[in-house]
Amino acid sequence: MNTFLLLLKTIGVIVFTTLLATNLIGLFIRTLYQRINIDRLRRGDDNPYMKEIIDEFAPKKNVNFIAFLFGLFILVALFLYYKYFGLLIAIALLLMMVFRIPDLVDSIHGRNPDKKNYFLTFLAWIPIVLIIWNYFF
Repeated sequence: MNTFLLLLKTIGVIVFTTLLATNLIGLFIRTLYQRINIDRLRRGDDNPYMKEIIDEFAPKKNVNFIAFLFGLFILVALFLYYKYFGLLIAIALLLMMVFRIPDLVDSIHGRNPDKKNYFLTFLAWIPIVLIIWNYFF
């Protein structure tokens, strides 16, 4: 019975960690790209009316605050994972976020994944192995 509960806990941690890592890094990176695109629109348009519309609908302060907030959420999640689950699970969360970045950038730009991203997708199994190692060994 203990092995079954341990297996359920491991699967739950893997699923929750994967969802948390994917969503946190996705929100953070997309916010950074939104900030870059807004700056590019401000610099590229000489029409003062268009700059006024850009400032009205996409204020720079809000985008910077949201990027800071999502970065803070990532740090808080890493700290809470370290505190409640241990170092290996926190490292697994961080690795899941890092291995997600190239695919995320390609999806933002609307490109198909490169061949190098297939290797990083294969490396994304390392955090799952770390989680299993943490609970079973």
